[in-house]
Amino acid sequence: KVTAPAIFVAGADDCVVHAGMVELAQRYGNSAGLPMIPDAGHACAAKQRGDFSRLMRSSLELSSKT
Repeated sequence: KVTAPAIFVAGADDCVVHAGMVELAQRYGNSAGLPMIPDAGHACAAKQRGDFSRLMRSSLELSSKT
């Protein structure tokens, strides 16, 4: 079990890591939600930089408050 704050992010069109696998991994972690980045595949951080950055920033801000 992961005790540090964690976030699992998936591209909505990811064919490499199926969302079901991410959801399974999430059950063993300490994570809130399963953000899906629209119009992105496996390289969601590269293809949708703005959405990914906003998601990471929001997650970091939330984890710093706990």
